[in-house]
Amino acid sequence: MDVALPAEHAPLESPASLSGAEAPSVAPADARPARSPDLAANPGHVPAGSAAPISVAGLELITSAGWPGTEHRRLGDWVLRAGGGFTGRANSTLPVGSPGVPLDDAVRQVQDFYHSRGLGARFQIPCSASDSPAAEVDEWLAGAGWVWADPTLVLVGDLQTMLSACERSRVAHRPLPTVVLADSPSESWLDGYRHRGHALPAVAPDVLMAGDAPVFASMHQDSRRLGVARGVVTDGWLGATALEVEPEARRRGAATAIMGAIGAWAWERGARSVYLQVVAENAVALAMYAAWGFVEHHRYHYRIEPPARDR
Repeated sequence: MDVALPAEHAPLESPASLSGAEAPSVAPADARPARSPDLAANPGHVPAGSAAPISVAGLELITSAGWPGTEHRRLGDWVLRAGGGFTGRANSTLPVGSPGVPLDDAVRQVQDFYHSRGLGARFQIPCSASDSPAAEVDEWLAGAGWVWADPTLVLVGDLQTMLSACERSRVAHRPLPTVVLADSPSESWLDGYRHRGHALPAVAPDVLMAGDAPVFASMHQDSRRLGVARGVVTDGWLGATALEVEPEARRRGAATAIMGAIGAWAWERGARSVYLQVVAENAVALAMYAAWGFVEHHRYHYRIEPPARDR
């Protein structure tokens, strides 16, 4: 059932006034999200006053639950996910903790899992301490010729702070069209989400619907789609994904209105922190999120199985 949330609706009532909250400074277009001086040496550190404290492994498990693929299984502590090849997150193994078997045996089991589904094997490697289990896996895979790919930043923020920023943007850009929330993606929504610039494969709706009751936000004006996004709440964290704004609607408040609607929906469901996953080279998006108060929690990259002739 669709739920219409007017973009002009104040998103929440909280201990601090939205209008009285201090505005975050706007970062230049080539900026990275604000980060504390010791964050690079201590992935997972979250500055006081931002998101809830959480370890790298803990946050990765939350993000995995928010985008789990169409099937997944455990190998010890590892999470093996598959989703018909759509997105790296839904078609990779998350090696947090121990697989419960020797590493070379675990890697063979991972390969068998993906090969039996017609997929190449890949790992999503969260960057944490150099002596972490994931770092050991990364070193082993690198030595075996697995290809390093797609460095990605995991950003975190306080939901109230994000909603305050979205509310200020709404006031500056009013009037704005209504943001509509739905429990499944419409054809228009699917047309608006072009993963890394590509049209979606047939399996995409199944992958998008996986997770715990995700919500799908869209904004239209005179039947023209302006933007879309997806949200899901896991253990008090809002995962905001698939944010796409049409070129003619950019820098006009559409992105913040859509995120504000998802944020208000998540607040009502108990979320107080937010995570985002942004490819490292997307400087425009990183600058926008920095202005909303997001900071870098950690990074991850993929290790992709080399072609058979190179193994």
